[in-house]
Amino acid sequence: YLGWTWDSTASGWSCGSGPALIVDYTGTPTNFGIGLQQHLLSLSGTTTTGGTTGGTPTPTPTPAPAPAPGVGLSSTTASFANTTVGSTSATATITVTNTGNAALSVQGTSIAGANAGDFKVASSTCSSVAASGTCSLGVNFTPSAAGSRTATLSLTDNAASSPQVITLSGTGVVPVSTPGSGSASVKVTYTVVNSWPGGLQANLTFTNTGTTTIGSSATPWVAKFNLPASETISSLWNATGSYAINGSVLAVTAQAPSWQQTLAPGQSWSIGYVTNNGVASPTNCTLS
Repeated sequence: YLGWTWDSTASGWSCGSGPALIVDYTGTPTNFGIGLQQHLLSLSGTTTTGGTTGGTPTPTPTPAPAPAPGVGLSSTTASFANTTVGSTSATATITVTNTGNAALSVQGTSIAGANAGDFKVASSTCSSVAASGTCSLGVNFTPSAAGSRTATLSLTDNAASSPQVITLSGTGVVPVSTPGSGSASVKVTYTVVNSWPGGLQANLTFTNTGTTTIGSSATPWVAKFNLPASETISSLWNATGSYAINGSVLAVTAQAPSWQQTLAPGQSWSIGYVTNNGVASPTNCTLS
């Protein structure tokens, strides 16, 4: 039973005045016991009739999810090597996998961002892709200017995660070939390492493509290049810089450091600098 008590009447203990019993002393369910059983069964969804159970509830089946496509990308980024301004890079390939259990329908691709025009989807095998199947996108980079170039490629399809976004990046460089001293020749490559409004960090890499050494311990090599007179160079490294303004031109002279006074055939050397008040590319680059 649920509890007990002691009768306080003069007649002593009485079942009638004691606690309610689930069954009486003969084992027969009491009205309270039957009511409690019905209440507990109702909480579990089971009914009773005349004090007996009326059956077990039938569970509602969970419906199976509808077939749906999914998308997996071999990479969410495509980074291109330094590419000469106006020329086209090697193709970067992105593989698209249908990770779902229904056909993937690709509606199209689009490129957006700061330098969207520098990137192009050159090839695509993606239209309808069966479950577990793959297709591919080929992307090219043709920089229209020197420096860091970025954009995003979006893939639109019938998957729940559409559109999928791929980050595109590359660096445009400006090579300048100039004659060196004697029979030597020099290739100069300009690379923007970082840029911000009104300034940038850049490298000028000089490569001796000739057959004789440029510079000597007695006469170290000297690099020269020009920038607009409105620009200033706040720092320059891997050489000792000096500057002169000639009309509208800032003439920069970079003397070889004491530890690298010569440039042998096939050897390269990079001079780095930071500009303020402008982001123009250098001109008239020479090394002699």
